[in-house]
Amino acid sequence: MSEIGLSNKKIKSSCQGLTGDKMAVFIPHPSSKEDYFIQAFEVAIKEAEKFQEGYVKLYLCEAIDVNHSPGKNILNQELRITPKDKSQLKNDRIQVYLPSEFELPKQGVFLVFEWVYDRSPADQITHVTRSAKIAGTFDLNQAYTWSSLGNFRNSWQHEGDPNSLSSTIFRGHLYNALVGLVVRRK
Repeated sequence: MSEIGLSNKKIKSSCQGLTGDKMAVFIPHPSSKEDYFIQAFEVAIKEAEKFQEGYVKLYLCEAIDVNHSPGKNILNQELRITPKDKSQLKNDRIQVYLPSEFELPKQGVFLVFEWVYDRSPADQITHVTRSAKIAGTFDLNQAYTWSSLGNFRNSWQHEGDPNSLSSTIFRGHLYNALVGLVVRRK
């Protein structure tokens, strides 16, 4: 087994969301000559002790390449990360195994995570969010991450674009979420 994607990068930041907010990370196929099978998703979570409510849905979406937004969901199972799963964290990472292996498409995939969390009225007043903080980094020169958050929930924004988190929240720092895949080479 090996890991591909961004989950092994150093944690520099994080992003939280409310119900319907999504992020997607493009994960290219590591080889044009070999077949790989996805066994698990790996997600880096920052400050896991603050993940107290809601959950994160995980799924795979079709990909053309890193410069095109995620396509349709290609995984028939819904996988989740809940606050109860925090006990499985190792080095701030959690692996969520698929019920059965899934062949990694040659053009790569998007690993998508969607927050399901509604803030209580009291938390809205105090601006507290208890959803999972998906870890991120600013150390890459290319944007692998797309977001669909807040006012942009109905459309994907490529990080680095004018209305993306990188431009609005992270003040020009190119944000990439730290997620990846555990794969087996055929």
